Order: sequence, then C-alpha cells, then structure tokens
Amino acid sequence: MRVLCKVSKLRLAMEAMRTFLPVIAATCCILFAKIDSASADLIVLVGDTANSTSGLGDFEAKLEYSFSSSTEGSLMVEIKNTASDGFLTAFAFNNPGGISSVVLGMAPVTFQLLGGPTFNNSIIAAPFGLFDIGASTGINWEGGGPPSNGLGAGATGIFRFDFTGSGLDGLATSDFISAFAIPGEGQVATHFFVARFRGFSPSGSDKVPAALSAVPEPPTWLIFALCAGLVLGGYSLHRWRCRIGPYPCHYG
Repeated sequence: MRVLCKVSKLRLAMEAMRTFLPVIAATCCILFAKIDSASADLIVLVGDTANSTSGLGDFEAKLEYSFSSSTEGSLMVEIKNTASDGFLTAFAFNNPGGISSVVLGMAPVTFQLLGGPTFNNSIIAAPFGLFDIGASTGINWEGGGPPSNGLGAGATGIFRFDFTGSGLDGLATSDFISAFAIPGEGQVATHFFVARFRGFSPSGSDKVPAALSAVPEPPTWLIFALCAGLVLGGYSLHRWRCRIGPYPCHYG
C-alpha cells in the first residue's frame, strides 16, 4: 500500500503555512489596531497602599472617557474592592476643566453623586485634599449609614458619570489622572483619585489614593502570545523546509 511519508506531510504543512502566514500576520495587525483604538483611552488604576492612611484597603479601577459632542461626555468607572475585608464606600476624582454639571447615570443603588453643584473643590477627602466629583454611600466622602452599603471584598461596581460643559470633545481619560486635588495640609498636589473604605473587622477604616497600573490588559497579552506563536511556528517550518530539501518519498 502506498503511504505518504513524513517528509511529504511536513512539506504539505509548510505549503499551508506559507499560504496562510500572510493572512495570519494581517489578522494580527488588525486585532492589535482594534485593541489599540478600543483601549487607547482606557486607564487602569490600583490602590497606592504604601500611602494609604491605615494600610487596610485596596482597589482596582478602570477609567474610560468618551464624548458625543463638544458639550456632552461620559466617564465610565469600573472599580473593584480588592481588599480582603471591609467595604469601599466612596471615591472621588477631579474635574479636568470644561465640566459644568454632572449626572450619575449609572451606579449601584446605594451610591449617590458627590461634588455638586459646583463640582469644584467641594469634596473634602482629608488628608489627600479637595476633590471635585465622586460617588458615596453617604452625603459626603467620609461616608454615612452602614458600611455594608458599599462594595464588599471582591465586589465590583460600575459607575457612569455624564457630563455637560464646553470643550468636552477635547478631553481624554488621561486628563482625569493629570487633574490633581487641591492638597491637604502636609500633602503635595499629586493625588488624582482616592477611595474610602469602612467597616473592617473587628474595626477600622482606610483612605487609599490611586496609582497607575503597570500591567497591560490581558487581551493584549493573549493576542500578542497567539500571534507570536503563529509567526514563530511559521519561521520554524520555513527553516525545516530549507534543511529537508528535495528528498524523495519512501514507500512501504
């Protein structure tokens, strides 16, 4: 019986790779372009626990700004309580300029908008300074009511702040992390986002400023690894083809 030899099978694989490698490369470029355009304005924050007031709380937050016109824009904030205990009961950030009014268009039912009516240095977040816009389970950033109204350990809340103003089509997410709070006593103007924690067991609370995350979003890594593996696989097959040469098939 005629049997296709291993060399012939390898040649078929190499021919297929040579045919599809340009398609794979083009697809990878398109995927990276889409990720870049989709996440270019997505910024990930983490808790700067080294500078928190008690060393108990921690969080991760994803910020993404978009606009529909020069007078309307929105900031999405997805924030997760990554502490092992306690409740995240408030957070605040700053007005980068041009925002005159804010509506909390989406939030967990126990949270309310902070900062009105001026949205200008109206949120006292001691010791980190005065902030402009935020959300809380109480009427102020310090909190109010039971801590359990906040986000428990491991819980995530999604918030949408809807803005009106002028020049909002000129803003980007990066503008929100370069708008610093009016510093408190003994502080410097480096804080752009701060979270409040209460209800730690058996007792305790915390105030945690933010820092930029240095870790890329997982989808970017996954697509990079996939594309790199395919390209390297194609290169390896190409080298094998050069080494094998025009060997004849054997039949058995």
